[in-house]
Amino acid sequence: MKLMMKDVLTRGELQKIFQEKMQISVRKAKNILEVLLETLKESLIEEEKSVKIFSFGTFLVHYKKERIGRNPRTKEEKIILPRRSISFRASKVLKEKINSHYH
Repeated sequence: MKLMMKDVLTRGELQKIFQEKMQISVRKAKNILEVLLETLKESLIEEEKSVKIFSFGTFLVHYKKERIGRNPRTKEEKIILPRRSISFRASKVLKEKINSHYH
């Protein structure tokens, strides 16, 4: 069975949710969201720290070594440079809540 996303929560929608739930101005809601996202980015990119949010999940920075890759069509080998990637691991609490709404 293929699962499909019903909708995507955008930055603008998050801002509106902040505004309504916190009963603050549009400007304050935007500033809070921007500070939150910028702090997450700085921690992951510049400080190279993982970000753990209790009962939500963890954003992890992975370090990938240089390796040899192969073009599947031409079979040509190419060096893939070292890089960092980011993944998200949902907390047990979040997984349980998501699955409880699915059944």
